[in-house]
Amino acid sequence: GELNKYRLTEQNAPVGYKVSEDIYFAIDSYGLLYISSDGGLTYSQSNSSAVTMVDEPMSIYVNKVDATDSKGLSGAKLTITEKESGKEIITWISTGTKKELPLSLFKPSVMYTLTELESPYGYEIANSINFIMDSDGTLYAGKGLFNLHSDTIVMKDELDYMYINRIDRETSDNVAGSELKVVDPSGTTVGTWVTTTDKYEVPIKEFKPDTEYTVIEEVTADGYTTAESKVFKVTEDGKVHIKTEDGFTEVTDKWVVITDKPGSTSQDKPNDSSTEITTEETTSTTTEETTSTTTEATTSTTENTTEDTPTDTTVATGDNSNISMVFMVMLISGVGLMLLGLRKRSKA
Repeated sequence: GELNKYRLTEQNAPVGYKVSEDIYFAIDSYGLLYISSDGGLTYSQSNSSAVTMVDEPMSIYVNKVDATDSKGLSGAKLTITEKESGKEIITWISTGTKKELPLSLFKPSVMYTLTELESPYGYEIANSINFIMDSDGTLYAGKGLFNLHSDTIVMKDELDYMYINRIDRETSDNVAGSELKVVDPSGTTVGTWVTTTDKYEVPIKEFKPDTEYTVIEEVTADGYTTAESKVFKVTEDGKVHIKTEDGFTEVTDKWVVITDKPGSTSQDKPNDSSTEITTEETTSTTTEETTSTTTEATTSTTENTTEDTPTDTTVATGDNSNISMVFMVMLISGVGLMLLGLRKRSKA
């Protein structure tokens, strides 16, 4: 018989549900039901006498990814709470794929906050994201609550880094030109590089958690003695610890440094001021030695003079034997001249 054709349309869906697609159906003169699956072009008799419209629940998605390559990350502990009340809506651990969340969990026009409680190993904890939805499920997120034009909130994690440097023991400046390497417990080299005056950063995920590694100076920069090796490890929570005599100690700045061994002298370093200091010290030492020698010589002379000096105070001023001899010669010569003059007068 002839089919009487109809179209069922959902004008508004309940909150949290998608508006269903139109259903085309028909009824013949015997009351039998026919359903169209191609938009009313053709109809097939139904096994049921009821037209059923099903609304699919709406969902939003949260995707935890690496900020560098946008690949999904597993191991992040995430939670969504109502921003104003702090009420927890849902908490889960990321698996590397998008997390589907039924829109029925959320109320329209209520602000929610996505928070990362724990980041995967080797990553920093991301900033929290605020978001809100209107009655038709449109999602707004971010600082300005802009329309995402998507049903997915993407939270990115930045890599977490630690730093390894070779420094000058006296100035704490970075030393350029040293070749460093890091080895694992088996002695296998996991990284090598030549130092510069800049800090050297290494992604924490390059190291296995709770495993001891050693920083070794393979080639020493000119003017320096070989630095002491240092053992470190990174714990599951991404904190860096160095090995000391008392065990492992956390370094809050995640900075591992190696430097000259204690007892290294300043002459080991290419430093002009060190040369000047050494020259001054040498000059000072030479002067002191010269002064000491002169003092000793003076003392020796004094001692010898004291030993040779007679106890007779009339000649204590020195040895005048030569002067006395000259005086006697002059006296005899004078007397002789006087006698010669007297003889000439008597003859005259």
